[in-house]
Amino acid sequence: MSTTSGDRSRRQRRAGGRVDGNGVSHRRGQTPRLRADFLDFLRTRENDLGTTAGARRKRIRDLAKALNLRGGVTLLDSLLPGEITGILTEELAAAAGSASAARVAGGR
Repeated sequence: MSTTSGDRSRRQRRAGGRVDGNGVSHRRGQTPRLRADFLDFLRTRENDLGTTAGARRKRIRDLAKALNLRGGVTLLDSLLPGEITGILTEELAAAAGSASAARVAGGR
């Protein structure tokens, strides 16, 4: 059964955006694999995110910002799940390293 362009445009409006032939979503925040990988990373590394709700919230926000900034130079939809986890692991390690350096400098 063929679809007309009218059918496609109605589906796009209903979905809130469009998905190109490669499966790349052109809607903000609507990349299911990226979102699932991000949430899986948070679930598996929850002990590394902080001890208080505020610390966890800040760390998650910082990870999301870093991933978003990386998206400015990389098409995040095209990355493999392991690459997304690698980016998040690097960012988490960098944040932990800068936090421990700040504690050492503050303790002097």
